[in-house]
Amino acid sequence: MAEPDTSQTHAMSSSPGVLPEAVPVRRRRLALGWLLPLLGLGLVGYFGYWAYEQQQFNVELDVADASGIKAFQTPVLCRGVEVGGVTAVRLHPGGRGASVQIRLEPSGLRLATKDSDWWVTRPELSLTAVRDVDALLSGPSIEFRPGAGPAAMHFTAMTGPPADAGMSNGLRLVLRSPGRGSIQPGTPLRYRGVQIGRVVSLRLPQSGQAVMVVLEVDRPYAHLVRTNSVFWHRHDAVANISRLSLGLDGYRVTFPRLNSALDISIDMAVPDQAAEAAPEDMLFELAGEEPKKHWEWHPPLGSGEGPTDPDEAAFEVEPEKPKKRGPIEGLFDLITPFN
Repeated sequence: MAEPDTSQTHAMSSSPGVLPEAVPVRRRRLALGWLLPLLGLGLVGYFGYWAYEQQQFNVELDVADASGIKAFQTPVLCRGVEVGGVTAVRLHPGGRGASVQIRLEPSGLRLATKDSDWWVTRPELSLTAVRDVDALLSGPSIEFRPGAGPAAMHFTAMTGPPADAGMSNGLRLVLRSPGRGSIQPGTPLRYRGVQIGRVVSLRLPQSGQAVMVVLEVDRPYAHLVRTNSVFWHRHDAVANISRLSLGLDGYRVTFPRLNSALDISIDMAVPDQAAEAAPEDMLFELAGEEPKKHWEWHPPLGSGEGPTDPDEAAFEVEPEKPKKRGPIEGLFDLITPFN
């Protein structure tokens, strides 16, 4: 067999200006029409898995009344921060109560311990107080307070918030009353007409013979409460005539403002012989009537003579001297002698 003549090929490759001919290679490309369906399937799978995860619950709460609680609408709060939500509400087989399935975020799931306190917050409207107004628009919410036990996933809701759920850092007192009357959480506690605290909660003991009223006294006024302090409550708000005057157009009767007529509170007074300061969780009896001439009591509640607060010195001013009245003003005194 004759050998191939490579002289011509060698001459062509070695000669300047002559390049080898390129051979094109065709590559297969994925059509754009296939890319869009694959992307759609990926999105459907992702959102399907996300919806499945959202329906999974990690906490179950038994409630006596589930009115207003809705899946994917009712939030779950811990100290005012939303840490989860309701995924489903199911009626118990016997029809006594309902089971609320809750999904908590990891930050809230760590706080769901065995000793946690759970309750449902609903709006409260009355003539003297308005609480949780935001729940009127958004509906009720579920709140819990973490405990100190091991982790758990099944709880039973309380009938209301714990006795000290609304307390900040004040002095806690307990009043024993024969009945509730018009007392409710938020009712102010007053000393000489100035609010020094509030009602936190109401509790009924197992004996059922009285109502326990839990109070919180603000720390700046805690020293005013003594072991012999007297507490009372007006069962009914009465609007009395405050002024009767006679003018040129006849008699004029003046009544107090409506908000003062509905101003229900728990009042406190301290006798002249003030005892030592009241300790935490001291029990007092709540009287139905105010003591006679309690406004004449002037107990030494300060730390010595003179103002105990440096700001009190600013209020010690000289009494205003009576102004001389002219004959025209004296004439009006004769026309409205009771004014």
